[in-house]
Amino acid sequence: MKQTVVLKLETTASQFQALMKTMEAFNQACQHVADLAYEKRTANKIALQPLVYGEIRKRYGLSSQMVVRSISRACEAYKADKRVHVRFGPHDPMVFDQRILSIKSLTTVSVLTLAGRQMIAYRFQAYRACPGDRVKGQADLLLEQGVFLLHVYVDLPAPSAPAIVVPAPGATLVRPAADPPAADDTASSVRRSLVRAGSLQRRRPVGGMVICGRRIEV
Repeated sequence: MKQTVVLKLETTASQFQALMKTMEAFNQACQHVADLAYEKRTANKIALQPLVYGEIRKRYGLSSQMVVRSISRACEAYKADKRVHVRFGPHDPMVFDQRILSIKSLTTVSVLTLAGRQMIAYRFQAYRACPGDRVKGQADLLLEQGVFLLHVYVDLPAPSAPAIVVPAPGATLVRPAADPPAADDTASSVRRSLVRAGSLQRRRPVGGMVICGRRIEV
């Protein structure tokens, strides 16, 4: 069952600035690609990548994988409507994958930024339905009301079906009242889902999130 797990990042002042500068540079890179895509009238990322890769790395200081993600994001946006010259805001969501983001524990996430790797504390905030257009192995970094949120797309175990009880002839079946799950129990269940088993294979071509050194399909 695909779900969006929303994590609230509890950043220090320096971590907040590192994420902010990285997000802004990423969106500038997206705009750079979008401008060329509109000029060339193409959304083919294979054709555009050699034209922009080197310049983006030099101009915006992004890592190799961040450049790849920015090219993909701009091409996907332009492909949706080629009549439109796509515009990216400085604080639009930033896309991460397993090479630049990994959840290390129940409380810590490792995020690559322009200032290097940041080990950032997080708290589970909510879970939502997974959008149909999300790609395996990705997460989105959002800035909402001055707080960074991480939307991680995971495949949670489906709830087990209740057991079917057949009463004996003449017997009365009494169902005990079930208490609703507590909010803390729900959060703990989702946190545990982030660290479930699933062997990690480095450089595996299909997606998955790196969780505590393991992979879960999303």
